[in-house]
Amino acid sequence: MRKENGANLKMTPAVGGAAYFFLIACYLVLSLAGQGLLNAAGVTDGVLFYAVSFFLPVIAAAAVIVTTVMKKGAELNGGLNAAVWKRAIGITPSAPAYFLAAILAGVGMIAGFGFVNQLVADAMTGAGLNAAETNLPLDGFGKFALFTVFAALFPAAAEECFFRGLLLNSLTGGKKGDLKTDVLAVFISALCFAVYHGSLAQTAYQFIYGALLAFLTLKAGGILPAFTAHFMNNLAVLIISYARLNVDLTDGITIAVGLLLAAASIVLIFLCGKHKSRVVKYGEKRTESDGTDEEQTEKSDSKIVSFFFPFGAAGIAVCAILIICSAVAV
Repeated sequence: MRKENGANLKMTPAVGGAAYFFLIACYLVLSLAGQGLLNAAGVTDGVLFYAVSFFLPVIAAAAVIVTTVMKKGAELNGGLNAAVWKRAIGITPSAPAYFLAAILAGVGMIAGFGFVNQLVADAMTGAGLNAAETNLPLDGFGKFALFTVFAALFPAAAEECFFRGLLLNSLTGGKKGDLKTDVLAVFISALCFAVYHGSLAQTAYQFIYGALLAFLTLKAGGILPAFTAHFMNNLAVLIISYARLNVDLTDGITIAVGLLLAAASIVLIFLCGKHKSRVVKYGEKRTESDGTDEEQTEKSDSKIVSFFFPFGAAGIAVCAILIICSAVAV
């Protein structure tokens, strides 16, 4: 595992599974409590309602991250310090080229894959399902600025710290280098990210985006480029709504340009990491033979499976139930 000032913070898939389940549980509790208080106060719409709604999952993510890191930190002889915190959630420097890749990815995803949401939403509407989107009150620059913070900045920061930080770090065991482990970590983190949003119409898009951001994070060595792309995505949605722009995301040229930009971001990410050393297997770096590759792979697979049982699978199941309930709601 990675060591910071002699301290070894052991992040495993099982830790990630528990963190994901408690993120969902914490958010549900906060959401029910918050919505209850707002309804009691007669606030069922408007700026305050949506600002609180967007901020509750941020609080839930922060609470789970702090609790998880502090609990694991209690096992350290040297205790927690700033370096350990940063490593646990992936706040580490990345090369400037990765930020360029993040910008290309952010624009490319909206233009190249935005049509996916529309196609799924149209199919849901045709099947008599609920595909309604949230329409924020953006009449005025002050409200736009407010939601830039509450609906774009805070959610991007919280979700990146959790999904591409704590969760991805846990799924890879705090190290990257084994191809199969990295692929599984990208897939699982993207799946959790997609269902977490609770929208059937957005699930496919969020999965693709989550996988791209996870891949970017593994290559960049930290979450800051992924945060840049995520914030750009959120902000672009707000700008389109605020400026009442008529953007046709099903237009062939728009899709082609978007896919080209997304592909360019992936190529750039590969080129940035081409000369980086990736010398580790799952777990600690091996300086001498400590078992066959098959044994190491089996160990990696068993630890990845520990993400799902019991907590990870329960968290995904709860999100799936919420997605179904939302889709059939009148």
